[in-house]
Amino acid sequence: MFHRDSVVQLWRLSALSDAHAPEVVGRLPKGEWLFRGRSGYGHIGDVFVAFHLMNDFTHVEEEDRIAVTSAIASN
Repeated sequence: MFHRDSVVQLWRLSALSDAHAPEVVGRLPKGEWLFRGRSGYGHIGDVFVAFHLMNDFTHVEEEDRIAVTSAIASN
């Protein structure tokens, strides 16, 4: 979804999601990133990016990107 210079992606999860895929894994481009709580803020070239998740997440810097993993269900 694109609205007023914002891009949003939403996923509908089935009731069986926890059994099949207990977490969501996303990929972020390399850049300057600040991670706080359930949010991430990035500066990639001339673009500023922010994301906010419903649950805590972990991030791992890989050679060409950053992997972000978050549980689907709240504890």
